Amino acid sequence: MCRPEYFPLDQLPPEWMLEMFEYLPLEDRKAAALVSRKWRELLSGNRFVFRTALKVCGSTLDSDHALERMKRPYRTLIISSDVVEYGPGWNSYRERLQKLITSEVIRTSVRSLVVVMSARAASEVFGQSETLLFPKLERLTYTPGTTKLINEDIVPQINVRAPNLNRLKIDCLNQSCVEFIRIIAHKLKRLVMRFIDKDKLLRVMSITSFSRLRELCIHSLATSLEPEKTLSTDIGNAFKQNLAKLDMLSIRDDMNTFPYVYHMCLRRHRI
Repeated sequence: MCRPEYFPLDQLPPEWMLEMFEYLPLEDRKAAALVSRKWRELLSGNRFVFRTALKVCGSTLDSDHALERMKRPYRTLIISSDVVEYGPGWNSYRERLQKLITSEVIRTSVRSLVVVMSARAASEVFGQSETLLFPKLERLTYTPGTTKLINEDIVPQINVRAPNLNRLKIDCLNQSCVEFIRIIAHKLKRLVMRFIDKDKLLRVMSITSFSRLRELCIHSLATSLEPEKTLSTDIGNAFKQNLAKLDMLSIRDDMNTFPYVYHMCLRRHRI
């Protein structure tokens, strides 16, 4: 009887290694990379990165063939409507995008979602009649994009259920974003807000349903120079209670757009 031959993993043909690696669940691939040098190379390679993050825009989702190719598991989904949002190709792009995000393989694998579009466009894409379930989604990043949307005040109509969502990043806070934060405030453990003025900050931090919020990051806070007394009276009880719950408060002001006294005022009310 012949004894079976054993081969080290790294001596297997590369195509076998790739097939085995792609068969592994996403959460197991990092651990597998500790076992094999070739798997370690795959983990950091462009092919693996491409398969864990999908960027969708008008130029990449331009046909039904492209749509079918995108239907595979991804950890991160980045969708943008910039450029096509107000153009003649918007309807066809929106329909393909809806088919993509409603596909089971996408919905059940995505853990991080980045949305670059206006509230109006987001409502058209995510406002379908049937509730869309993303069971693993934990992080959401939203920005209105580069179109003229800073003063947009449309309340987004989004029919999505994400039971594990707990982190939100807003890249350009307008009134639509304030209303969206209000809708999902009860879920959030971490909130990052960028390019906000004092009025928007007060509206967000006066939301009373931040029952789980523990981390708050404010980037490039924009406000006019005002006396500390006025700023102190602006901060109501709900604001104080939300600050008191925080384990981490981070303020970045790379643009030097708000006075140091406001920074101190925020710190002081973490009681």
